[in-house]
Order: sequence, then C-alpha cells, then structure tokens
Amino acid sequence: MKFEYSYEMVNGHIILENGPNHLLIDTGAPTSVGNTSHLDFAGKSHMVLEEYMGVTPDSLSGSVGTTISGLVGVDILSPFDILIDPSVCRIVMSEEELSIDGNSLSVDAFMGIPIIDAVVSDVTVRMFFDTGAKHSYLKPELIKIFPTTGVENDFYPGLGEFSTQIFSVPIRIGSKETTLQMGILPKLLQATLMMANTDGILGTALLDVFTILFAPRLKRISLLERNS
Repeated sequence: MKFEYSYEMVNGHIILENGPNHLLIDTGAPTSVGNTSHLDFAGKSHMVLEEYMGVTPDSLSGSVGTTISGLVGVDILSPFDILIDPSVCRIVMSEEELSIDGNSLSVDAFMGIPIIDAVVSDVTVRMFFDTGAKHSYLKPELIKIFPTTGVENDFYPGLGEFSTQIFSVPIRIGSKETTLQMGILPKLLQATLMMANTDGILGTALLDVFTILFAPRLKRISLLERNS
C-alpha cells in the first residue's frame, strides 16, 4: 500500500500533515515519540514513547517553532520506501518498492540511522542522512579549510540550543557536486559521530538539491537532481 502526505518546511524541518496532527519526520531519530502511547500513521497504530532521553512533542514544538504531536523516527520508517519530493512538498510512504531515475547510493546504518558516503577535498566521508537536522555538519579537521559565511543557531534534542560557525563546503554526493553550508557540532555530539565511525551529518538542505528516495529495506538512497 501507498500513503501520500503533504508537508511543509518549518525552520528547516519536515512537518508532515497527518489529519489534524503535525508530525516531525526524522531519519536521525532511532525512536519515535508522541503525545500518547500510540501514533496512527501510514495505515497502522504504532506504539511509541511519550518521552525519549528528555525529548517530548512539547519540547520539540518549542525548538522547531510550531506545534507537533509526534516525531516519526526510523523505527516507524524502516518498513517503508520513503519518497520525499520537495518540488510539491509531498511524502510517499510505500510498502512496495518505489523507484526514481537518480543516483542510487548504498546505505550503512547506526542504530537504524542511515549513513551514506560523500566526498570532500578528495576524502571519502561517512555522513548521517538526518531529516531532523536543519543544518549539515562536518568534523572540524575537514571543515576549517573552507571559507566561513557566518554563525547560525541550531538545537539537538536532549542537548538544547547551540551556536555554530558556518562554512561553505564543496561536496560530491554520488555524481553530483554541490556546495552546502555546514557547521561544527558541539564536542558531545562529535563524540557520537566518532562512536558511529562517521564524519558528519547531511541535513534537510539536501532537499534544495535533490528529490530523495530512502529505501531502508534495500539499504539504498536514490538522489534525483531537482533541475534534471
């Protein structure tokens, strides 16, 4: 079965319309949370936590800047092929295989969170694909050679708000070369990257460049250039 939803970008976050409720779609979260113990989504009632590591829908609402009733993480997303089409602000969740004509990249995972390879300065880097992140990030030793463009604020569930210097980073993802605005994570979150043997995070800025098909069951991500 297929389920189609509209979404809007709010402060760099994917907020999906699910009937009267609004849900944050977060491929960087291993566990879903909701206002109640069950979350009705994509044709099923999913058992979810009302709090995970200090994160609740209310706390997320304050950080994102709009009221949400739940966060949909990879524990719910993993049985589906997920197509995110930013040209029409649409998400398709399918229990059957989907396809798009784009670069297909293999996916590794840590706690279910997808990891893809990219190239920065001729160095292959392992990057979390995290739709819960409005900014992208790269470890300090790779990013500091690039020009800075300013300072931005961000937040991380369980950690709170932080500021980061932003760098303009040329990066190749599949066969596409582009430039992303990327920051440096606080040291506590850098340690998480080290645990997962990763070098950074690719956030929702990817949707400025690509239509994305994430197929966890096949361990693939397909990226279709939006101007192609």
